[in-house]
Amino acid sequence: SLVPHFETVAQWALEQLSASGFQSPIS
Repeated sequence: SLVPHFETVAQWALEQLSASGFQSPIS
């Protein structure tokens, strides 16, 4: 599978964005 752990990847991405000071539109 190309995305065996999509949720984990999503969490990682959100962490990276948050660390960059990016405010996620998804609350």
